[in-house]
Amino acid sequence: MSVSVDLAPRLTDFAQDLGVALTWDDAGMASLVIDKHPITLVANFPVGHVTIYTVLGPVAGPARASVLRLMLQANCGWAATRGATLSLLGGSGDTVLAIRLPAVSLDATRLRTTLGDLCDTAETWQAVLASAEHDNNTQPPASVAIGTLA
Repeated sequence: MSVSVDLAPRLTDFAQDLGVALTWDDAGMASLVIDKHPITLVANFPVGHVTIYTVLGPVAGPARASVLRLMLQANCGWAATRGATLSLLGGSGDTVLAIRLPAVSLDATRLRTTLGDLCDTAETWQAVLASAEHDNNTQPPASVAIGTLA
């Protein structure tokens, strides 16, 4: 899969603004690290969209039910995830925070804002997941929509 012609200039602008070179593989994926968060961008999945995700880490066994409950609560209305979705990777069981954006809405400013919000939300949820290991009454955080420009 190749990166769409319409999407490539926006991603190039984004990379230049941050001083980061995004190298796309044949599957339409690129990776970068922002504030110690490994971020993966997947172009054209589905066609005309970019999916951006970060892996938050494993879910501890004894807290699994509590964490899954929190994740489902947070995904309802997306307020506690700033518009992203929490899920579990098959196999590893790692928690993932992901957002999908239409390519037509992307520009360097929107991408920069979305990535910053995704990193902030990832930090918040890493803390929630850590506290859920010890406290079954942990509540999901409230937040604002991801990618909202001030």
